[in-house]
Amino acid sequence: MKKTIQPSTLTISPRKDVYCPLDEIKITAPLRGILSIRDGRAEAYFRNPFAGTLSVTLSGALGTQVIALHDKHGAVLASRAIRVDCETDVFDQQGTWHAFHQKLYWNLHKGARNNNEAEYVRYRGRTWFLLSCWLRDNVHILKGKKYYQAHLKDALDLYAENQAANGMIFDFFMDDMGPGAETRSRTGTASSSNACRSRTTWSTSLSRASTRPGRRQAIPCG
Repeated sequence: MKKTIQPSTLTISPRKDVYCPLDEIKITAPLRGILSIRDGRAEAYFRNPFAGTLSVTLSGALGTQVIALHDKHGAVLASRAIRVDCETDVFDQQGTWHAFHQKLYWNLHKGARNNNEAEYVRYRGRTWFLLSCWLRDNVHILKGKKYYQAHLKDALDLYAENQAANGMIFDFFMDDMGPGAETRSRTGTASSSNACRSRTTWSTSLSRASTRPGRRQAIPCG
């Protein structure tokens, strides 16, 4: 009868709820074989002969990583999933730069709370995360938020995928009666005092898809 190892016999130390990239872990198990690790994208970044104990430096994509012990035929003898994640922070001996970073973090994020800038929006059957309803504001906000925010591409993809037929890139995204509505006429023309600061009209292609209540519209800026 072939002997197999239960997952609980694959031991990892130190024990943590969440590991960080470059953490060194020690893996032990009562059998020999081939040890492999797949990262959060299910891509193998480690494969090595295993003789009962082995130290490994974690790397690869963040997320759930799977450590597996295989026999010579490739069958899995034991496996264990661990969570690998990280966040931007600064540590120094005196704590000066750590305190400075905490203030910087607050300044970067308090605007979203006070101004309701960051939000999830729904458009054409898809949910998007915007740091700001303005495309150009998103570009500048990303300079700081890229170190903290996981959703970085949504705003750029939204405007790129909804580019007008004439090549125009839209600059603003809003509810039917959202910001700037008080300066627009019923015909849909944006005045020079509009937040968009241009004399352009609504895009025909986008406005036709956005006329029902609760749908979103975009203002083209020229």
